[in-house]
Amino acid sequence: SGSAALNSSGVAALSTTSLSQGPHSLVASYSGDSAHFASASQALAQIVKTAQQTATSIQVAPSANPVIATLTAPHQVTLTATVTPGAGSATGIVTFYDGTRVLGTAMLDNNAQAQLPTTALNVGGNSVTAVYAGDANFSACISPAVGVARSPRPH
Repeated sequence: SGSAALNSSGVAALSTTSLSQGPHSLVASYSGDSAHFASASQALAQIVKTAQQTATSIQVAPSANPVIATLTAPHQVTLTATVTPGAGSATGIVTFYDGTRVLGTAMLDNNAQAQLPTTALNVGGNSVTAVYAGDANFSACISPAVGVARSPRPH
């Protein structure tokens, strides 16, 4: 709540930083004077959101490096990305890449981790990154590249 004086054009402006996060119903009212009746505006619905923060980092780690297959086990590795925001819990989607090739996507869990089991890594060296898409509270970020080696399949 607050008040502001009318200017010479009959306009009053109020600036405030006291609204808490969440929904608010704002109404402007005029108490009237000897020449004008009192009046009130219709309610204006306004939602105050928190400022978007930058996720401080995202890291990707393979479950094995190098990835070695046997005749009975495929070249599967689980890539885990961990988003570390400044404060709070990040939510949303992480996309895993080998260079520019998309390996897949995974949702962040309650621990801000996304896991992608994959057999899509190429034989030899792979440069794996994770890209966090961001959410309502945290902006997107990209992990540093992690080299992951994959051995050829034995015969």
